[in-house]
Amino acid sequence: MRENDDSPHRKRETVLPKDMGPAAEQAADRLGEAIRAKDPRAVKAGLDELRAMGVNFLPPKAPRKNGSYLMAAALSGEPESVRLLMDWCDPNAVDELKHTALMFATEGGHLEVVKILAPKTNVLALDKNDQSAAEWAMRNDHLPVIEYLASMGGLPKNNALGDSMLVAAIRNHAEKCAFFLMGRCDPKEENMFGDTALRAAIERDMDELAQALAKVSGLGSSADASLSGSAALAFHAVLAGAPKCLALFLPALDWREKTVNGNDEEIDIFDYSIHSEPTPEGKVRCLALLSVQVPLDIAREALAKHGGEALPELMARVEAFDLAQAVADAQSAPIHPPAGGTGVQRNASRL
Repeated sequence: MRENDDSPHRKRETVLPKDMGPAAEQAADRLGEAIRAKDPRAVKAGLDELRAMGVNFLPPKAPRKNGSYLMAAALSGEPESVRLLMDWCDPNAVDELKHTALMFATEGGHLEVVKILAPKTNVLALDKNDQSAAEWAMRNDHLPVIEYLASMGGLPKNNALGDSMLVAAIRNHAEKCAFFLMGRCDPKEENMFGDTALRAAIERDMDELAQALAKVSGLGSSADASLSGSAALAFHAVLAGAPKCLALFLPALDWREKTVNGNDEEIDIFDYSIHSEPTPEGKVRCLALLSVQVPLDIAREALAKHGGEALPELMARVEAFDLAQAVADAQSAPIHPPAGGTGVQRNASRL
C-alpha cells in the first residue's frame, strides 16, 4: 500500500492492483479489455471484482501504453464507463505527451463524456504541443463540444501562438466552430505575426467564412470596402492559392493597384499571378480566374512588359489546368464585371 500524494482530488490511502498480487493485476487487464469493448456492464463487474480484492484505485499507465483506464474510456466515448471510472482514476492525469482524458473526449466529439469530465478537470490544461482540449475539439469541427466548453469558461482567450480561438478554429478548418466563435472573439484581433482571422480564412480558401469576416471587418465587400483593402486581400488570395476567396474581392478591386515583389518591382495583381509559383493547383485556378476577368489593357501591359515571354507560359499553365472548368467556376462565382465592362465571357473567348 502507498499514499497517493499526486492526486489533489483524492486524500485517502490508495490500493493499486499490483499491491494485491497477480490475481488483481489479471483482473485489471480484464477491466481494460471491457473498456476497449465499450461494455459498461463488464466494466462495472471488473471494478466490483477489484473492489472485492481490496483494490480502490487504478494506475495511470494502463491499458494504454502511457495512458490511464479513464483515458481509454474517454477515447471510446462510452459515458457510463467514464462515470464508473471517475472515482477510480485521477481525471487530471496525463500521458507522456501531457494528454488528458478530456482531450481524448473532445477530439472524438463525445459530448456526454466531456460533460462528465470537464467539471472535474482542468479544462485549460495544455498538452506537450501547447494545445488545449478546445483545440482538440476543433480538429474535427465538433461544434457541440465547443459550445459546451464556452458555456463553462473552458475556452482560453488565446493559444500558445497568440491566436484567438477564432483563428485557431480556422487553422483547423473548423468552419462551424469558427462561425460560432465569431460572436465571441474580436475578428480584427492580430496575433504576434500580424495575422487576422480574415487572412487565415483566405489562406484556407474558406470563402463563406471569409465573406462573413470581411463584412464584420469592414473589408472586402463590393459596396463599402476601400480599394486598397480589397487589393491587399486579393493579392493575399493569389499568394495563398485561394480562388474562391479571390472571387469575393474582385468586384471592388482596382486592377491598377500594385504591390512590390521580391525584386522590388511594382506589379499589378495579374502580373503577380502570372509569375506566382504554379503550385498548388489553387494558384493556377487563381490565374485562370484573373485571366477571364482582367481588363484587356491590363493584360496587354503585363504581357508586353516581359516582351511577350509570359504569354506561352500563361497559355501552357492555364491549358494544363482545365480552362473550361475555370471559366465555369468564374461564371458561378458571386462576382460582377469590373469597371470598364470587361466580363467573364468577353475575356474567356480570347484565351
